[in-house]
Amino acid sequence: MKIALTAALVAAGLVVPTLTAHAGANEDSFVVESDDRGAKRCFTSTYYPAKYRVDPRGKRVSGAKHSYTTQGDKVVLTRSAPVYIETRTRIKSDYTSLRPTPC
Repeated sequence: MKIALTAALVAAGLVVPTLTAHAGANEDSFVVESDDRGAKRCFTSTYYPAKYRVDPRGKRVSGAKHSYTTQGDKVVLTRSAPVYIETRTRIKSDYTSLRPTPC
């Protein structure tokens, strides 16, 4: 039990392998002579913006329009294109990723 616990602590990087065991009734307790929990850790941050799906024909404001105008003996057909409001749907939220680097 003591060896497995010590190996697990060392593997996790929480304790430097300078541990001493207490003698007595409670043999599962340890005295940590040094640890590196206060050690400086460095990271490189990368920001990833949110991703959106853009629908250019999202909300319809008005449909196509046709109109006739007369100019003397001519009749002119004009057409107006439909009007839409662009909509955006968030697919993925933005986040920052931290990558460990040496200091």
